Amino acid sequence: MIFSNDTAVFCTITKRVHHFARATSDWIVFASFWIAAAAAALSIAVERILALPIHLSLVVLIFCGTLSLYNFDRLLDLARDMHTAPYRSQFIRKNFALLSALAIGAGAISATLALHFGKNAVLLCSGIFALGLLHLRWKKNVYLKSAYLALAWLLVVVGLPIFVYIQDLSGPSSVFASFDAPALLSCSAWILVSLGLSLFANALATSWFDPIERLVRARNASSAMPRIGNATCAAYETPSLAAERVQKMLHSTPPPSLYGAKTITLFGVIVTSFAPLPLRWLMLIPLTTLLALLEFRPNERYPLFVLDGALLASATFIALFFHH
Repeated sequence: MIFSNDTAVFCTITKRVHHFARATSDWIVFASFWIAAAAAALSIAVERILALPIHLSLVVLIFCGTLSLYNFDRLLDLARDMHTAPYRSQFIRKNFALLSALAIGAGAISATLALHFGKNAVLLCSGIFALGLLHLRWKKNVYLKSAYLALAWLLVVVGLPIFVYIQDLSGPSSVFASFDAPALLSCSAWILVSLGLSLFANALATSWFDPIERLVRARNASSAMPRIGNATCAAYETPSLAAERVQKMLHSTPPPSLYGAKTITLFGVIVTSFAPLPLRWLMLIPLTTLLALLEFRPNERYPLFVLDGALLASATFIALFFHH
């Protein structure tokens, strides 16, 4: 009896710990804190490579701006995601009010900081926001979507640090005082190549889970599904059944975009290996992305946690240990 009671208590504790861990990971990943942290870490890594002083306000602007934009996108796409990203949709539907407040609050903070940094930051942030407004229209084309997402990220994590600090060029204490133009252009070019290829590959791989693409796949497979009246059973599925159905479908039809993403990151690793010795640290970004792609899993959490986590891990390592 004592043994049975101890076992029951242990099982109860284990379930509670598992529930807490799952709830915490859902908030980190589905509420876009993870991807926002990756953007912030990449901006710090860029500042380190360009020998710019780390500006905490700029990092907060990038973190909050990414957090706001991604949450707004998920909130607006909830209807499309219902049967194609069921777990994320369930989380967003359950926490709709909190996520809306989070998106608005983070957006307000980023807008305030952009105004503080001046016209260059405001213009750049406005352009990125405009790209975000075009997301619903452009996301139907996987390669176009991946290209503009990579461009938007480059504008944020590379463009913002340069545009913010370039305002000090005319001052006596210019942050570029120790930088000649060729060196700045060379470093920026290597950053754009390494990071741009990795971001494009990341977006390509994640497009496997793009709601529009997956709806097309589901529609093509609907003829083989049981029907209730004129509707397929997808309209009556629980999140777990929808996830299982979509995952089986994705396993059976791996898209060319995944193979393209692996090829692009491999190319990025090879190209970056020819960079000047200090800048070869940039190889970590496409390399970690490639490793994540090699073990790619067709479920909702893998691209959001592992693939974006590869960007976060490599950027954090560069930010902590890079030196000229």
